[in-house]
Amino acid sequence: MRKPLLLLAVWLASLAVVACAGEEATTPGTGTPTGASGQPIKIGLVLPFVGVYASLAESQANAARLAVDEINAAGGVLGRPLQLIIRDDKLQTDEAARQAQSLIQQERVDMIAGTIHAGGNLAINSVTKAAGVLYFATSATDTLRKERGEYTFHTAWAQSAAAPFVLDWVSKNLGRRWWVIYPDYAYGHEWKAILDRTASRLGVTIVGETMAPLGTTDFSSYIPSIARANPEVVYVFSAGGDMVNFFKQATAFGLFDADTKVMAGITDLTIDKSAGYDLIANTHALLPFYWGASSQYPSTGRFAQAYRARYGVPPDGYAAIMYDTIKVYAEAVKKAGTTDPSRVAAAVPGSYDFTEPIFIRQCDGEIARTMIVGRGNTADQARQAGDPEWALRQVVASAAGAESMLPPCGQ
Repeated sequence: MRKPLLLLAVWLASLAVVACAGEEATTPGTGTPTGASGQPIKIGLVLPFVGVYASLAESQANAARLAVDEINAAGGVLGRPLQLIIRDDKLQTDEAARQAQSLIQQERVDMIAGTIHAGGNLAINSVTKAAGVLYFATSATDTLRKERGEYTFHTAWAQSAAAPFVLDWVSKNLGRRWWVIYPDYAYGHEWKAILDRTASRLGVTIVGETMAPLGTTDFSSYIPSIARANPEVVYVFSAGGDMVNFFKQATAFGLFDADTKVMAGITDLTIDKSAGYDLIANTHALLPFYWGASSQYPSTGRFAQAYRARYGVPPDGYAAIMYDTIKVYAEAVKKAGTTDPSRVAAAVPGSYDFTEPIFIRQCDGEIARTMIVGRGNTADQARQAGDPEWALRQVVASAAGAESMLPPCGQ
């Protein structure tokens, strides 16, 4: 009986060798062939896959997968593959903190990126700051840099960096009598504080304001007051599904039939698509990225082509933010020659151009992203542009991301 048992042992051992070889030939978590064979560099993503930002979370996850696969296909970083570990924070601040804690303590990640709500950013920052782990925040916030950890960076836009460009443009091109709608959470309050500081300097009069809870579905009680005030501009800082709900109800009420112009404080491809041409036509919006700006920024075209080839749709701004995040981290690890957080953090600041020009500052980890104002197309205009499904806006103004856009360090 010894000979059959010996043969069985040899056969099982050979299977184990084949299995191990197969694992080494693929990127952990993605299945993309790669020449990297060392221990994986683990990247944890915390994103809200439920609620008003679910579609944006999926965009960020897809962009991270694309970036990781591209890097791994080119040999990884320092001969090691990148591995994504993705967690759902359910659009809850406490859950974001719990997931970050789990990624650090159980998965031993080298870096965490996410999320898409400002409160979640602050919660994750508290966890990573205490643990000494690198964190790249991928949601718009102005508060983070005041509370950031030593290894915290911000790769979404900061309102204080976007405000000088966009508020000046709106006041000069759309009008100076504004009604402001903003969500009742950190992001909305940050924008409101900026408006309070800058309105008089711009010659802007705030004729009224609406603070709406996050996730508001019914704006009908607010609309008559807006109509009576007769503003030149309705400036909508509510984002995602909230913005779409307001657009639908305001259009049905006839609020936009007169001379009132609409400015979205922030929008994106996914949001515009869900709204449709009838709602966004002739509205204006701030875009932290627009896939159709390839004539202005060649890197935008390269990224958009790769993303669309893989997923069948153009990338939105949140996809660009996460793609930049993964690429910046990989470049910093290469430059540092290690995953040691202190050395990687020192290597992060600088200028990059993976999806559009951006600049990350050393003193507070803040970013200056390229800013675009886009006017909504009609369905006919989209057809004329050659992409009836996705040419949702046209670029009317832009400013490339540069250090000069950022407020002084310490402010």
